[in-house]
Amino acid sequence: MSKITLEQWRVLHTVVDAGGFTQAAEVLHKSQSSISYSITKLQQQLGFPILEMEGRKAKLTDRGLILLEHSRTLLQQSEQLENLANALNQNWGDELYIYISPSVPYSLLLQAITEFKIVSPGTKLNFSEELVSLARPEPNNAHASIKLTTNDSGSDLFSSILMLEMVAVVSKTHKLAFQADGVCSADLKRERQIVIDSHLMSGDTFQVANIPAAIAMVESGMGYAYLPLCEVESELASNKLCCLNLINDSILSCPVYAHIENPEGQSNSAELFINILKN
Repeated sequence: MSKITLEQWRVLHTVVDAGGFTQAAEVLHKSQSSISYSITKLQQQLGFPILEMEGRKAKLTDRGLILLEHSRTLLQQSEQLENLANALNQNWGDELYIYISPSVPYSLLLQAITEFKIVSPGTKLNFSEELVSLARPEPNNAHASIKLTTNDSGSDLFSSILMLEMVAVVSKTHKLAFQADGVCSADLKRERQIVIDSHLMSGDTFQVANIPAAIAMVESGMGYAYLPLCEVESELASNKLCCLNLINDSILSCPVYAHIENPEGQSNSAELFINILKN
């Protein structure tokens, strides 16, 4: 028996999904006779029918249904292999290191990671949360890397790539939550602030390691914090936290800065990841 090709399985799936030979021919831009021949040959190679016609609609037999499900996995793996080959041809590289300061929300990265892995499935992503220095990075001769931070010290190595919407939040039991007429800067100065970046510290503050730690501290009633809206939406929806009604404050925003380091001769995977983040 000759081997069944991926194209034959692809034709079968199209016939089933489109609902018939004529419809499959239109989808695949082939003649109806070529679609019919492909299915006929497939059934001959298998030695049993996998499709039967009910009027003008093609219906799977029980055996056909089993083979359809198994071949779907085969086609998906084939598509993944083609994507990997394309990625290697685009020179995206085998590894990308991403260093993230604790004030950069991971929720921003999740969708970017998903999209990146579709375009470049062969590139291994390595994440590290650390205090990202804005000083000139040490050269990394091995792999491309990205540094992400919200701290701007005027370094020309870092450029702003997006803006975070920030909110001032407290626990629903904190006394500031009950100030219906609004909260002014003088009110805030009398309260403890939970901060992540040490450059923001002044007065009565608690510095914590990262955003989840800040959220936990605020939920416990230890103080207020300015946090990215994307990181506290679930807590706000469940009333664990509430937004402060700030007086004479415009919409709060915070830029995210990035530095890309692509060693000579290495891939452009870092630029790809940043472009996905921007969009």
